[in-house]
Amino acid sequence: GPFATIEGPTSPLRRLTPLIFANAGAGLLSPPLAPTLALSALLARLMHGSISSLFARKYSRLKSPPSGVSGVNSEVTRVAGLGGNADHVYWTFCYDARERDVEVVGVLEAAVGDGEEAFRYVNLQCYRWDSIPIPSFLDSDSLTPVQGDGDCAGGEGVAVVKRFRAVLTCRPTYEAGRNEIDVGCQPSGTATFRLLLPANERVVEVCEPKVSAI
Repeated sequence: GPFATIEGPTSPLRRLTPLIFANAGAGLLSPPLAPTLALSALLARLMHGSISSLFARKYSRLKSPPSGVSGVNSEVTRVAGLGGNADHVYWTFCYDARERDVEVVGVLEAAVGDGEEAFRYVNLQCYRWDSIPIPSFLDSDSLTPVQGDGDCAGGEGVAVVKRFRAVLTCRPTYEAGRNEIDVGCQPSGTATFRLLLPANERVVEVCEPKVSAI
């Protein structure tokens, strides 16, 4: 979820910190072992970095098309509810923002029946090669609605109140009101759009995101 997107606690160096401090403490308690423990900690760090880089390159080759070819899959894939809650709906898609930005268009607010909310929350999140969320993300609280969209019919029984346009980019502008996700740390990869507690299946159909290269 959005609260798992902080880089620090899940960074490779942070995960090795307990080992480094344990070796340092053991070295203080047993000085003759200090050089051996220091060397083992250094080797662990180097091996972790090398293995991580190897898998990152393999992932990039799997997800990235040749240079100059759009890697955006306009077909999003609906997957089963994750996190132990079958009432939530997820869509996944591949993106490639190395040369062209990727636009995601979706529904930010909708109503059913006598004005009841059609869903509780939306979230757009991109992931690194190792499945760790990148720090930048957008959700119901941070997305800016499309100006001038107004009320519009989204289908029988569902009224779309607000839509959004979000951009996955390696060249963020940081303009106020512009929905951007900085994917510079993972220019090509996978993304997930999450819809929490949709009222019915028709809401799910109306809220399916549209993805394209721009």
